[in-house]
Amino acid sequence: MYYKNPIIADDVVLANPKLVGKTAMEVFDETVNSLANAGVAIILNNHISDAMWCCSNDDGNGLWHNQSYNALQWHKAVVAMSQRYNDVNLVIANDLRNEIRDDYVNNLIEEWGTHSWKEDWKMAATLCANAIMSDDHNYQLIIIEGLNYANDMSMIKDDPISLKKSHRLVYSFHLYSW
Repeated sequence: MYYKNPIIADDVVLANPKLVGKTAMEVFDETVNSLANAGVAIILNNHISDAMWCCSNDDGNGLWHNQSYNALQWHKAVVAMSQRYNDVNLVIANDLRNEIRDDYVNNLIEEWGTHSWKEDWKMAATLCANAIMSDDHNYQLIIIEGLNYANDMSMIKDDPISLKKSHRLVYSFHLYSW
C-alpha cells in the first residue's frame, strides 16, 4: 500500500462514496482520522508485504523483507507510516511486523541476535524502533513480536531488545494451539 498506493476499486468503497477514486493511502488516512475522531485508539501494523492472504511459511512473506520489498524499503515504510500519523493522538503504537516466521520461498530462516541483516529480527526491529523514536514528538509505543508466528518469546529472557526509550517497548506474542 505504501509504495504502490493504487487507486481503490469503486466497488469496495460503495458504502463511503466520498472515498471513490481515492488512493489506498488516502483511504487509510481517512480511516485513521475517522477512527481517531470517534475516540478509537489505533495500532499501526505492518502485517504482510504482498497483498495476499496471510500467513504461512511458503507465502514469501515470513520475514520483514522479501523478493518484492527489501529490508531497507520495509524499514523506511514503517518509519514513514509512524511519522505520517505522528500528530494523530490516538495512533498509540506501531506493531513493526506481524508473525515473523521462516520463509521457505526465499530460503530465509528467522533468527534473533545473530547480527545477520537478512535474518536477524531483533536487529531489524531494534533499528526500526529507534528510528521511529528519533522523532521527539512521536509518542507511539513500539510493539515487537517474537519468532515462529510470534509464538516463541523465549529468546527475550537472555537477549532482550534494548531501545533508546525502553519504556515504550511492548512485546507481543500469539498463542496458537498447534
